[in-house]
Amino acid sequence: MKNWISGLLAFGLGSCGTLFAATFTVNNIGDLPDLDLNDNVCAVNASPNPCTLRAAIQQANATPIADTIVFGFAIPTTLDLGSALPAIVERLSINGATAAGYNAAATGLGSAPPAIYIDGDAIGGSTADGFLINGADFVEIDAIGITGFPDNGIE
Repeated sequence: MKNWISGLLAFGLGSCGTLFAATFTVNNIGDLPDLDLNDNVCAVNASPNPCTLRAAIQQANATPIADTIVFGFAIPTTLDLGSALPAIVERLSINGATAAGYNAAATGLGSAPPAIYIDGDAIGGSTADGFLINGADFVEIDAIGITGFPDNGIE
């Protein structure tokens, strides 16, 4: 696994032979939480199942098996957050390279800048992280730009 700190980010602990249980597609740039954490469906309201990054992380945390989060909109896209995202507590892969228009054939950051950006400028205080990993033994974050957080981009 390549570790590209400047935009193409991967943070992993554990084995790379992880099986993924569910794929949640983020298709809404909003910041609302998931409607029902017991249904294994990423949706912030009943119709037509809009899924935010916050809701996708909540759903992934609700299952004990590794999940994947992908993105269903064109790049570049910035997700402006109003509060810290939920801590990631279960195995998870967040793949910004799945957004339409991402240059998957690129071999470096210059030809493939981050596809999705998360922006924490609106979060007050001094301790909010972009992605807080808390107890998960495998987390992979690819092609995500992280900016404006009061504390760390990934902790």
